[in-house]
Amino acid sequence: MWKSELRAYRRLIGHKRHAFWKTLITEQQSKPRQMWRSIDKLLGRGRSQGSDDVSAGDVHSFFDQKVSDIRASTSSTAAPSFVSTDCVLSSFKQVTHDDVAAAVRARPNKLCASDPVPTWLLKECSSELVPFLYRLLNVSLSAGVVPAAFKSAYICPLLKKADLDTADAKNYRPISNLTVLSKLLEKLVARQLIDYLSVNKLLPDRQSAYQAFRSTETAIAGLMSDILLALNAGNIALLDLSAEFDTVDHTILIQHLRTSFGLNDAVLSWFRSYLDERRQHMSPRRAVVPVHRPVWRATGVRTGTAPVHDVHCRRYQHRRVTTYVGAPVRQRHTSLQPVSPK
Repeated sequence: MWKSELRAYRRLIGHKRHAFWKTLITEQQSKPRQMWRSIDKLLGRGRSQGSDDVSAGDVHSFFDQKVSDIRASTSSTAAPSFVSTDCVLSSFKQVTHDDVAAAVRARPNKLCASDPVPTWLLKECSSELVPFLYRLLNVSLSAGVVPAAFKSAYICPLLKKADLDTADAKNYRPISNLTVLSKLLEKLVARQLIDYLSVNKLLPDRQSAYQAFRSTETAIAGLMSDILLALNAGNIALLDLSAEFDTVDHTILIQHLRTSFGLNDAVLSWFRSYLDERRQHMSPRRAVVPVHRPVWRATGVRTGTAPVHDVHCRRYQHRRVTTYVGAPVRQRHTSLQPVSPK
């Protein structure tokens, strides 16, 4: 009797567990990010904790050398050419109180270590704070200047997998966090920029990012089509997924924005200010070490901030960042480099 009841209990637990996860995955089918987080939780996969076994200097040297090698391999390529446009975007529109309030409410309850208040508190006090944020953000847009505090990223290194060597710099994936106000400003700028590019049809026809009804699925489908066509034509396609955003040249990027997209005056100044003098605060697993040294790095841009395409990474333009001892210096990156046979 006891054994039969125990078996019935175990079957019930199994059915309930199966029904719970099935319902959860079904509900999250339209939200891929949440769905994959649930799947990782189901499979027992999660982010590995960082470690103090490797120093910030060692990891910085590793990633800096990696980017330098990639840029050196493309140093013999021809200088980039740009297609000019008659369209012009010389100033941003002033955002309204409602724009700022809606953007604050839409922010997820995530925060950066350098945020003065939690995001949930900012949202609860939005009615009192929005007038100040409204003035601050509009001054940035009209003057073409990004506040220095908005360009300070807090970076925490995480192991790619739990079983990897914690003393090897290449096994780390630095996670970069910016302040909520910085992301708020980026969101408002990106909205105006994408509207301008879309109305004037300046985005490439095959670009999947930042366009409605496009996604990683359309990008992968187009990539697979190109690879198969190249193979059918007798060519060889080699994919190099490495440091694309870290190797973007700031001078070329600014020239590309001016010539091909028609950005100038305050708008172009804003993007220059956004790229210049960015600081990255490195921290070990437990706390920020308040010891830093100036480091010169090759150019690069933060991923996911604005649509960038056809940007060639050939020359160096250094920028100064501040490194806190104890963690790696890098940002997430991807790149694609097709190579034809000799």
